[in-house]
Amino acid sequence: MPNDSLVIKSEGVRNLARKISSQAAQSQSDHQTAWNRMQAHLDSFPGSLRDLLFNLTNEHQQRMSKTYSWQQAFADTLVSCADYADQVESEITQSFK
Repeated sequence: MPNDSLVIKSEGVRNLARKISSQAAQSQSDHQTAWNRMQAHLDSFPGSLRDLLFNLTNEHQQRMSKTYSWQQAFADTLVSCADYADQVESEITQSFK
């Protein structure tokens, strides 16, 4: 019978979480820089057009910001899971001593 188990090392999970976190932080920074440039450009438009365009683009900016926050939270959760797996493994090892 084949072995269908999947072994995931906790350090590999932590490495993945660091990569996700780093990429999300960089993407969020790049996005914020672009958003600031766009806001400056929108400020050059006449009042009602500026307000209309700002409202349209602001919704997109908020969705993107939530996406980066979700990615950061996901990375944090991966680290917590790896820590918990290590703790459980340690407790099991200790119970056999």
